[in-house]
Amino acid sequence: MFHLAYLVEHGAKGIAVDSQRAVNLYERAIAEKLLDGAMYNLAGILTHGANGVSKNIKRARKLYELCIKQENDSNSMTKLGDLFVHDSDHVLADLL
Repeated sequence: MFHLAYLVEHGAKGIAVDSQRAVNLYERAIAEKLLDGAMYNLAGILTHGANGVSKNIKRARKLYELCIKQENDSNSMTKLGDLFVHDSDHVLADLL
């Protein structure tokens, strides 16, 4: 599921980029516990928004935190730090 979501997110031979479909596939992978990067990639889409997918810093932060908690993922630690630096108003408002 993760690999299909990745292909749909980035496009590939014969597969058009469809960010909303990628979000749905990542959500499905997370729901089915097929994580393997799904939370991290979904958080990336939600951090910036993409092709019809709205930016959602609150959800992105929670996904990065789950990646850190469940997988001790150092990339998620970096991205979470980036959120605090670049989107501190959104991140801090959610924490208060």
